[in-house]
Amino acid sequence: METIVYPPILDDVVKYNFSKKNRIVIKDCLSGIIGYVNFLDKDTVIVNVESNNYTKKKGGDVIKLGTWLDINSVCITKLEDSKKCKMERVLKKNISRISHNMCIFREKDNKCLYGIGGRYDKCNDGKKPRHRHHKGLYLLTTPLTLKNPWTILENEKPIISTDTLSPYKKPASYDSQLSCIYSTILNKYVLAVRCNIRRGGRYFSILFSEDCKNWSSFNRPLLDPPYNHKLNDQYYSVLLHEYKPKNILLGICLFFNEVNVNPFYGIKLLVSTDAINWKDKGILFKLPSGKMPRNGFTRPKVQCGGINSDDKGNITFFFYKYKCRNKLFYFHKTYTFDTIIKL
Repeated sequence: METIVYPPILDDVVKYNFSKKNRIVIKDCLSGIIGYVNFLDKDTVIVNVESNNYTKKKGGDVIKLGTWLDINSVCITKLEDSKKCKMERVLKKNISRISHNMCIFREKDNKCLYGIGGRYDKCNDGKKPRHRHHKGLYLLTTPLTLKNPWTILENEKPIISTDTLSPYKKPASYDSQLSCIYSTILNKYVLAVRCNIRRGGRYFSILFSEDCKNWSSFNRPLLDPPYNHKLNDQYYSVLLHEYKPKNILLGICLFFNEVNVNPFYGIKLLVSTDAINWKDKGILFKLPSGKMPRNGFTRPKVQCGGINSDDKGNITFFFYKYKCRNKLFYFHKTYTFDTIIKL
């Protein structure tokens, strides 16, 4: 099979070593599996920690019944604090779990933190939990300190239901990383979710809201150059960022193509002024890949947790090792805006 070549324009993340210097140790962690990371501010990250092993004791044996793709706790930490970071539980024990892809972001007036994620039904009968147990996306909130358990808003009803059809006539998939920001350019919240075009064809969709509770229908983003499904390119997820000096939106897209002899994983840069029409600027970074210990699938070993920018034209990318246990290994690298926007 012919290999499609996607040369990284900026850098090759494969060559970077994650040293102990850039390490955050997670303590008080029930499972210790590092899931998705939210690059909240220029020096602050929020870590989702997954509870992957669902077990039940039978006699003296512990039987693994399945896998919860959910989080049991999160932590917020400054990057310079590389010692120990205490976890805070997401929900009280009697509330059903929140899926592992919950995105965390600031309320538009910075009064609290919001979280949007899927939710699993309670599973108290000892049966194996189904992977698609959640019924939609839920809105949660907590104080900025993350010291209190999260509260599910809207009477614990989903703000976006799995019954809602996407532009592709199928329910949206919520198991990949979500991204939500409040855009001062558009004066509304913008949410990016994964929304497959077809079986095996990953793509993303955009929704809008003025209050983060009532959301628009799914909007299929338009790419320039246009998306070509014949290449089997996968636009798996998009992290949103507003670059205020230029009044544009940046999308950091986890992109891959697995039909090659050697599957390719990388980060693409998308640019937009309205969150619907996006200029595809191409591959910024190549990501290292390997088999995941949990299921044997080949996936990128390094993920991008997002970007941050300043008024001086600097954009910082935050990378971290995916699915590590008890420790968050990371590095961040800064480029000038002119360097990446003129590609």
